[in-house]
Amino acid sequence: MSRYEDLHRVYNEVKESNDEYWRDLRRMIDSIRSDFSNYLDVGNDVINVAGVTRPIVAIGVSAEDGAFKNWATNSLPKQDSSIAFALCLSFPHAADAEPKPEFVYDLMIKKDVQGYWVIIPGWQDESFCGPAFTKLFDRLISLTGATIENARRL
Repeated sequence: MSRYEDLHRVYNEVKESNDEYWRDLRRMIDSIRSDFSNYLDVGNDVINVAGVTRPIVAIGVSAEDGAFKNWATNSLPKQDSSIAFALCLSFPHAADAEPKPEFVYDLMIKKDVQGYWVIIPGWQDESFCGPAFTKLFDRLISLTGATIENARRL
């Protein structure tokens, strides 16, 4: 076997290993969406939010203007050894409702020997280790509830 063939074999092994790493992270993002939906007891229910039909819990990204964009999991951007994604919890109201009908949480996921790590950037970089993310879901519900209460006009 030539030196090139040796290098090519190693290259293919590493590439396949890396491809599996990214597939695994994307599967876990889908699982997080599904598990959060089940945690909320909404399953795959869909609602109308500002004229758009979507699942109550959706995966996507936050646009530069802060708006949620529904994206396929396999299209989410890689960043170093992580994937950035947004988890959106929606209520069936118009876009101009108060409080806003969508609560979007920007998250990052990565994996190491301990498990899957989901990080909430900007919230003191809180991190949660899974594959079970009940503590993450508890935190998101707490943040959502506080945001809703803080929007109350007296």
